[in-house]
Amino acid sequence: MGNGLNGESFAVTRKTRSRSSRVTRFGTKLAGLALAAMLLMPPAAAFAAEPEGSGVSPAVGEVLDWLSRVHVSGTDRSALEAAAIKGMIDSLGDPYTQYMTAAEWNQFESSLEQRYVGIGVRLEQDERGFLVIEVFAGSPAEAVGMRAGDYIVAADGKSYAGKTMNELTAAIMGTADTKVDVTYVRDGDTKTSTMTRKPVAIQTVSGSRMEGGAGYIRIDSFSSDADELFASKLDELEKQGITSLIVDLRGNPGGLLDSASNIAKRFIKDGVLIHTSDRNHVDDPIRLSGGSTVAYPVTVLVDQNSASASEVLSGALQDYRVATIVGTVTYGKGSVQTIYSIAGGGMLKVTIEEYLTPNKHKVNKVGIKPDVEVTGEIAQTIKAVHLSGVADVTIRQQPGGIVVNGTPFLERLNVIRDKGRVYVPSRTLAALVDADVAWNGDTKSVSIAAGGFSASYATGDDSGKFVDGTMYVALDAFAYAFDDVTWSDDAGVLTLHGVGSSRR
Repeated sequence: MGNGLNGESFAVTRKTRSRSSRVTRFGTKLAGLALAAMLLMPPAAAFAAEPEGSGVSPAVGEVLDWLSRVHVSGTDRSALEAAAIKGMIDSLGDPYTQYMTAAEWNQFESSLEQRYVGIGVRLEQDERGFLVIEVFAGSPAEAVGMRAGDYIVAADGKSYAGKTMNELTAAIMGTADTKVDVTYVRDGDTKTSTMTRKPVAIQTVSGSRMEGGAGYIRIDSFSSDADELFASKLDELEKQGITSLIVDLRGNPGGLLDSASNIAKRFIKDGVLIHTSDRNHVDDPIRLSGGSTVAYPVTVLVDQNSASASEVLSGALQDYRVATIVGTVTYGKGSVQTIYSIAGGGMLKVTIEEYLTPNKHKVNKVGIKPDVEVTGEIAQTIKAVHLSGVADVTIRQQPGGIVVNGTPFLERLNVIRDKGRVYVPSRTLAALVDADVAWNGDTKSVSIAAGGFSASYATGDDSGKFVDGTMYVALDAFAYAFDDVTWSDDAGVLTLHGVGSSRR
């Protein structure tokens, strides 16, 4: 699967100055995203630390002993100790303090670098089922000819209709060199392919030069090599003569603090990256030095699932006014954890600090508020392009996503085709011409306004359709009102072009 995030704890890691060596993590909890569980890992194993006054009180030890010896359930001491650990952690009411068994820690380490064993696809669940939105190069799925746009319907002969993403990914992922039969549907035809599971390493940084001159870099997580990959990609784009840069952190759950810090240094010469405050309210800031700046505009895309290291980076770039943050308020994970190796086996992750942005803005349970708030992934992307100084934007549908100014994105453009007319979400169209959009619930209509001109579209006259909480606008009516918009719908492949000048 791809970089899945279901129900797992993601983290930023740094080494800190203390009596004992330690690894510190900023964790976040994500749920409901589309793929198999992946985690982030530190650059080295966590270090053992013997806390002062360790050892169990006589009363606790005696209770454990009696229960393990005489309780009618026959529960052994190890099970009772595990329950005691869980009870202590649960009593804190802190979702980021966690005990991991040795097996869980091993999984944590391997998956944190975006490594897993499977068939090499990125999935999204929609009303039709499990859609393949990306097939990784060199993967078993690519070898058998799977493509973006295919729908997986069964694994090893078992249908997964109505099942969860976790259930499907559990069936498809497994041990290296074992086989799995995957059944998928393409254009109404059903095919089953036998694939041999293999280790898959997901590239955490990708990007390209967009038509119009803007550079685009997406960071899926802050893995140990994300900073190096980012530097390499940015150097490549700068050699191609980019005039601006878009950094996409949407859906990025976090990662290593060192990676986020090194990326920040491409835009900030020196200063505080974050402030940290411990239980005694002592500020221990993490500082930047030896950095640089860029001469072109920088835009950062964030959303409600941008967390942890994503918030560290975007918060710093915002506070130093070296980037414009676009999207929705971020997740709000601003606490710091330390991981200790437990002598009896396993690892203990403990919340020890809270962090603030360079200007001491609170992040925990608050998030980073964008400079420009935009709802909807495609509208956010278009807005970022406009803010980057590119007026002309072209969007084209493709299986599993869209292409914006020549650069592929995983977002899908929802389109309604009805009675010879084509309808597109109003927010997407408004963003295309850099316009404002307002919804009128009484008349079930939207008004789209730009440059002193406004046009309205309503469900009553079929210029609009309100479906599942989204207002769609007829393209012919929209292009008639906004003559900078052109479009075509050839063989069900929609292409849109619009012109807008950004209004910050």
